[in-house]
Amino acid sequence: MKDKIDLVISWLKKGERDLQVAMRELAQKEPFTDIVCFHIQQAAEKYLKGYLVWLDIEPKKTHDLEDLVLLAGTKDKGRLVLKDTLAELTPL
Repeated sequence: MKDKIDLVISWLKKGERDLQVAMRELAQKEPFTDIVCFHIQQAAEKYLKGYLVWLDIEPKKTHDLEDLVLLAGTKDKGRLVLKDTLAELTPL
């Protein structure tokens, strides 16, 4: 079984791959912006889930970034400033 550090690193690596895909697509002459937005949202989700593991909080099985940051805010109130920005990245 993975320990806490391994789980955090695993989430961060997954987020990094999504970010790399988004950046690669943005570098194209005519980028598919829907693909960029999808991968940016996915990267943010995975980074947040890694942070939740770091805080010893079990990440929810959700794609709602606002819910995830509110969960992080139960232990780190400073993260709550991201709530509105992350809500914009969550699909309706």
